[in-house]
Amino acid sequence: MAMLSDDFTFWFPVGPYHGLNVGKDRAIAFFQYVTESFAEGLTLTLDRVTSNETTVVFEFRDEGLLLGQPYKNRVAVSFDIRQDQVCAYREYFGSDGKSN
Repeated sequence: MAMLSDDFTFWFPVGPYHGLNVGKDRAIAFFQYVTESFAEGLTLTLDRVTSNETTVVFEFRDEGLLLGQPYKNRVAVSFDIRQDQVCAYREYFGSDGKSN
């Protein structure tokens, strides 16, 4: 949390944190929610990292149990960096399950 700027924002695509969220307190609540939702942990496979002076994007696959149910996904997260702090975070994902 020390790396987050005072004006930190994050965008999440679904659930109780859907849309734009503002502030460190909201971020703390979100990360607690994620920790509880994936209590048994996740396995991550990093596919790609892309960066420039102000933005870092991670593309990865993850799987595990979400609230006790099987979970498998493909994710991209984007971090905006300003003065050695993270000032914004955006997450995008889609199912990585089997297609029929």
